[in-house]
Amino acid sequence: MSGLQTDGRYDVVIVGAGSAGCVLAARLSENPDRRVLILESGPTFTSLAEMPPSLRDERTFPVDHLWTYEGFDYADSADSAPVIRGRALGGSGSANGMIYQRGLPENYDGWGSPLWSAAALDPVFERIEDDRDADPSTSTPGVLPIGRIGREGWAPAHRAFHDALRDLGVAENPDVARTENQGVGATARNGIDGVRVSAALAYLLPALVRPNLELRGHAHVARVVIEGGRARGIEAIVDGQPVRVAASEVIVSAGAIESPHLLALSGIGEAATIRRLGIDAAVDLPGVGQHLHDHPAVTSSVRLKRHVREWDLRCLVACTTTTEADASAGQRSDVSTVVLSGPYAGSNGGGLPDAPDSDHVDVNQMAMLYAPDSVGHLEFVSADPAVQPRIHFRYLEAPRDRERMRAAVRQNAAVFAHPAFAEMIDDWSGTPDTATLDDDAALDAWIRRRQATTLHGCGTCRMGPDRDPEAVVDFHGRVRGVDGLRVADLSIAPRAPTAATNATAMAIGERIAALIDEG
Repeated sequence: MSGLQTDGRYDVVIVGAGSAGCVLAARLSENPDRRVLILESGPTFTSLAEMPPSLRDERTFPVDHLWTYEGFDYADSADSAPVIRGRALGGSGSANGMIYQRGLPENYDGWGSPLWSAAALDPVFERIEDDRDADPSTSTPGVLPIGRIGREGWAPAHRAFHDALRDLGVAENPDVARTENQGVGATARNGIDGVRVSAALAYLLPALVRPNLELRGHAHVARVVIEGGRARGIEAIVDGQPVRVAASEVIVSAGAIESPHLLALSGIGEAATIRRLGIDAAVDLPGVGQHLHDHPAVTSSVRLKRHVREWDLRCLVACTTTTEADASAGQRSDVSTVVLSGPYAGSNGGGLPDAPDSDHVDVNQMAMLYAPDSVGHLEFVSADPAVQPRIHFRYLEAPRDRERMRAAVRQNAAVFAHPAFAEMIDDWSGTPDTATLDDDAALDAWIRRRQATTLHGCGTCRMGPDRDPEAVVDFHGRVRGVDGLRVADLSIAPRAPTAATNATAMAIGERIAALIDEG
């Protein structure tokens, strides 16, 4: 326990060193008079050299640094699927596909406050981004390096995906980093020189030289201590030892699963649920763990012929489009598809087959529904912090979601059938056949079997005005009914942005830090 001041008081304790938490700790510790402690449940490191290779190398999927949860895609499903999250400094931002995207301006304008409007967040994103491909005369370098890999660096599957879509009439996308720009093009990625650059590397590690900032790993926070209507600190197991840490303010930044879970363990949530777990109810907030908004994904896969050996698991090319259903509703950019290739099928699964055949290359098109109507929730099942909540995504319950996912899968089928791809394909068994594509009910059944999560959960501690009985926090991230307690991560976003979510997570960390400094 050396270095952890359990006998004193921190100004701020941050629970969770994911994308938002790392940004938050770095920004808040810029004030030398503010003592900041950030706690991470996974392992930590203090330099790039100490970083595990599987986290550092952008080409890998770090299966050895993941938490696994029990998830249910559909309301009537009895079969669970593993849901994975990053288990290391940087959280899921240290284990993700590195796609950097801002959401649509209307996403942020729809969050309900000028504090979170697109106009308010534009300078926040500019502060984050160090876009190496931008015109230096018109941009100011931020903190996080962002770049794109051109066609010369693409695998055959990436080139075929791009060329097929262009020939099918999809426009060239000048900047996939902004989902208002539609079409197919190179993804913007937060990496440089082969390194996956997370918020931990870009923000937190450089800040650890400050004497007022402390980082501790292997810290499993059991609950926020609430006395007299105020958060007084946290109770945790750190390096196997129980501790209680006092703080003037506690900020929960553990993500869309663990942040509401920690609130529930601390007696904050729907009172009947909290009492059923055997926990004293401190604040009745029925929105805790509700309103889970996430992007469902469906993967279509093929196996290429033996002579096509070159593969690349990185998300280097993507396509953003608007389905007819979305366009008729006056919306846009509701589907994004990425292509990956490698010696195994599937993505986001966290595992390899027992005997991968390196003589073949499996190619996946993963279609993500970026603006779903369907909403899920978390199920808290125990007062034991080690017992994780169950995740009920309730994907594709809304008829419009099913309609749009069908359109996305049919587009993927057209891409594989295009000569740019078809001449390379040896095995089509991971794609729907013609009869299935032509029958909505059959295609819905096929989609259901291939359904997966993109791990973009939001909304489980959503922010809102006091008149919203389901709002868990206000627009400053302050938990209703408890002084000295905030939440700062994607769980406070009322809806997932129409984009990959890592950029928005970092923006939330930046924005909450600024709101704290502004008082």
